[in-house]
Amino acid sequence: MRTIFRKSYNLSAYNLIAKLNPIIRGWSNYFNKSQSYRARTSISYFLYTFIWNWARHKHPKWGKKRIARFYFLSDNPIEKTVLRSTSGNTRKWIFRGQTFNPSIYKDNQEGKTIELLEPTIVVDTISARRYCLPDNLGLIHAYHPEFHK
Repeated sequence: MRTIFRKSYNLSAYNLIAKLNPIIRGWSNYFNKSQSYRARTSISYFLYTFIWNWARHKHPKWGKKRIARFYFLSDNPIEKTVLRSTSGNTRKWIFRGQTFNPSIYKDNQEGKTIELLEPTIVVDTISARRYCLPDNLGLIHAYHPEFHK
């Protein structure tokens, strides 16, 4: 992660998030297997500090409030209530990136917005032991005469 941030000062926030989201998704899936509150919070803390340092390095003449308004906080009250409740993310500080190029797949011409994934959100997984087939049924195919038994 540190090398990605060091080599990406020339990237936009949208491209940085596009690089980071697959790594965060992989870490979240790996640490989803056990009780990993400490690992998840430490990853979230380091991500926040890396992002804040990246933004301060990218815009050295901007103040803290301007960086926070531009990258993290939303001024739109509709977006705060509607979009966050539908996405399930209720955090106040969400790192966002936006492209200002018009999208070729949508009718709107404002561009696209992407958000950084949060590694502290735990997703329920299905137990493989509970939902696996017994050994005697593993070799029976769908056209076997005793399939319905």
